[in-house]
Amino acid sequence: PLVNRQGHSQQFRISYSEVNPSGEFIYSIPLSHPLDDMLRLSARVENDKYGSIDSREEELGVLRETRREKWVYSLSGRTLRESWELKDTKFEDTYLLPGFAVSSSERGGSLVDPSSGFSQLYQFEGGSEDLGSDVDLLRTTANFSYVFTPAPRHRVVARSALGAVFVADDDRADLAPSLRFFAGGSQSIRAYGYQSIGNETEVLRDDGSKQTLVVGGDRLVTATLEYQYYFRPSWRGAAFVDAGDAFDSNDFDVKVGPGIGLH
Repeated sequence: PLVNRQGHSQQFRISYSEVNPSGEFIYSIPLSHPLDDMLRLSARVENDKYGSIDSREEELGVLRETRREKWVYSLSGRTLRESWELKDTKFEDTYLLPGFAVSSSERGGSLVDPSSGFSQLYQFEGGSEDLGSDVDLLRTTANFSYVFTPAPRHRVVARSALGAVFVADDDRADLAPSLRFFAGGSQSIRAYGYQSIGNETEVLRDDGSKQTLVVGGDRLVTATLEYQYYFRPSWRGAAFVDAGDAFDSNDFDVKVGPGIGLH
């Protein structure tokens, strides 16, 4: 709801799942234009399961988002305190992360069911020990989605996600799970469990046997190609293949997940 005559608004969200309960508060302030120039203040608390790692994130953030023609530019800063546990070992680090993002989106047809479109998003975020972070890092991501309709009733959707985080080898173990890369789940490689794909390490159980743990990678490459056919105006069947990996620099091992679906 709007808070005052200046157009300030607030949003409070609580969501729960077994692996990802979270709460978030966002306060939005329009600046030079009520829609095209917005300042957002946020606070977030979230628990998540990344591969074999249980993590808790506490975050305060500020973001200014400006729209110029078809492009959206974002300048951001956030303070992230993250604690996690891996094989009975506890970690906790704090990060001060300034960032920049640029995105655009074009579509044809319905807003909820476009017949064509292309979206792209590029994000850059960094941290430095000199500026208050426990780890020096640079993290970049890129996301693409493409939709086209080659003939009536036939629709094709393609998606891709790329990512890389650069951090010194000595600091690799102190990189928070939310800053690493994982794949798998309904918005990634659908034949695999939620965030179950990532760089792996072996540890010894108490009885001396080996156990493989998924700890995430510093690179991400995933892609989806999906064919859809409208057998009714508001119903379509789908056949798809997802592929990719979340891995460390020289350890790419593609995972492939074909399937069928109904929209």
